[in-house]
Amino acid sequence: MQHHFAALLTDVEGTTTSLDFVKNVLFPYAANNSLGFLQRIIDLSENEKSDQFRQLIIELINLSNESTDPKIVKISSSKDLGSKLASNVQRWTQQDRKLTALKKLQGLIWEEGYRNGSLQSHVFPDVPKAFQTLSELGIPIFIFSSGSVHAQRLLFSHTQFGDISKFISGYFDTETGPKFESDSYQNIAKQINCPVANVMFLTDAEKEAVSADEAGLQVRLFVREGNAPLSEDAAKKFKTLESFQNLLRID
Repeated sequence: MQHHFAALLTDVEGTTTSLDFVKNVLFPYAANNSLGFLQRIIDLSENEKSDQFRQLIIELINLSNESTDPKIVKISSSKDLGSKLASNVQRWTQQDRKLTALKKLQGLIWEEGYRNGSLQSHVFPDVPKAFQTLSELGIPIFIFSSGSVHAQRLLFSHTQFGDISKFISGYFDTETGPKFESDSYQNIAKQINCPVANVMFLTDAEKEAVSADEAGLQVRLFVREGNAPLSEDAAKKFKTLESFQNLLRID
């Protein structure tokens, strides 16, 4: 079995994991539990608060006060801080905003859910076997998602097939750069020490595919049940996959 790529970089939503799970399970879970989680952080004494929690609250307050959205509640005092921030979190979640602080908060809430058993993540059935095969072939697997690195680790370690994070060599989120900018993909290639032309990028998002292609990566667009249909231009420009097994048959 011969492959023309030396490293695999893959998106999560619509690629390894169902869009339905992300939008109808993960996001609502974080939004619905944000008030309780934030209030517990706020109620901690200063000695009990970790630097991570303290910084997260500051970032959420700054996002709130910098927003031009009239439905975002401004924060001018500590009164009702938890409920105000939770209201804003729900608003940003509805808008599917790719805000770093929001992604950090979601990851922390999901971690609680995974730990107490109220959450189990989803990957498509073809993913675990493909990850194992790629690992056995010596092809490293990297994840690039708008979700935080913390959330990515949690997802792949709590799937319905068990912990498959052992097959993953590294994770990247929007702190590396926006997914719609070619520089982000070039930066990742440098960080994993692999020429861009030898990196295969998988995604369901046309804009991401275009950006990765402009950066010089090999690209495949995933066509999964529940994904948005591809435009005519994208279908002509990019090869498509319906399963990771199709990728393994590339020679």
